[in-house]
Amino acid sequence: MKLELIKSDDPRLKQVCEEVVDFENKQFYLELINEIKKLCIEQYAFAAAAPQFGINKRFIVMVSAVEKKVRNIQELQQFEDHYETTIYFNPRITLMRGLTYYYEACMSTGEVIGKVARPHYIEFDYQDIDGNSLHRSAEGFEARCFCHEIDHLDGIEFLDKAEDITYNADLNKRIEVRNKYPQKTISTDCEFDQSGINPEFRTKIYIKK
Repeated sequence: MKLELIKSDDPRLKQVCEEVVDFENKQFYLELINEIKKLCIEQYAFAAAAPQFGINKRFIVMVSAVEKKVRNIQELQQFEDHYETTIYFNPRITLMRGLTYYYEACMSTGEVIGKVARPHYIEFDYQDIDGNSLHRSAEGFEARCFCHEIDHLDGIEFLDKAEDITYNADLNKRIEVRNKYPQKTISTDCEFDQSGINPEFRTKIYIKK
């Protein structure tokens, strides 16, 4: 199975994805996971969302939620990661709390980096590859990764809400920026305030009925 990474000028990245209901196609999704994992590792990405490959389905693949704190490309290439890959179908954030800032990038955006406000702590519902309904929480850098990817499922890219954007930022430059401005935690328990973000680009919160 050959996947093609689509770029941020592709209108498919602006679409709201459809719910996954075909859990009987388990082998198909396992093959997708394997290909997405390979691409993430090649590009030093932490995770990816289905629409980044032109797939209009609500699932994300988390390859690693470990922030790679390195000084240069050589250290990045030698960074040891266990790549405990997990797929999350139909994730819905139910709670967001706290506030952190970090300079994010994205495979689909290429050589661009920008500062994004995210919650420190989240809770979300999701389904596993067998369709079982589950619930979990995440905090810190892992919560940021989930929010970034779940935004993709709603047609939102990090640049839609980023500040202090740097263009033409190759991998060396992105490492430099992240070393100069590491993830900053403002609060771990305040209400996450998105009022400064255009309503169209706010991370969605699922309200159970």
